[in-house]
Amino acid sequence: SALSGVKNLKNAMSGKYLNVDYGKDINGTNIYQWTRDNSTEQKFKIVNSNDHYLIYAMCSSSGNDKMVTSVSPYAGANVHLYEKISDQQQQWIITQVANSSAYTIALKSNPELVLTAHDSSNGSGTGTDYSSTGNVYLSQYSGYSSQMWYIE
Repeated sequence: SALSGVKNLKNAMSGKYLNVDYGKDINGTNIYQWTRDNSTEQKFKIVNSNDHYLIYAMCSSSGNDKMVTSVSPYAGANVHLYEKISDQQQQWIITQVANSSAYTIALKSNPELVLTAHDSSNGSGTGTDYSSTGNVYLSQYSGYSSQMWYIE
């Protein structure tokens, strides 16, 4: 798949990049958006796995260990870094938006839920609520640009 490989994920609304907090390699580390800085914590290895994708963080064993994981399969759930547990909360459907070069990144087990950036600010390690500044979380897809990502 053309989506596979080491990529940056840029939010279509904010122009900021999916980012692992300070590049930590610890279960539960928050994932949020941050201004592009070309750091390892903004690089993700997208792996095609049959009918879904896995999104590994390059700051974790060079993309071979921990991955983008939803805390729960519900709207408003946070996404964080977690070791591979072959869990549905680590399986993503990546779909190109019609008439756009952007993509949605949806939870395979509940495809109405997509990765969403809260606003246009930089996030933080402690801002893990869906309403936290700059946080990335799951929300019900409604066509907002905050729910779309450029894969670069």
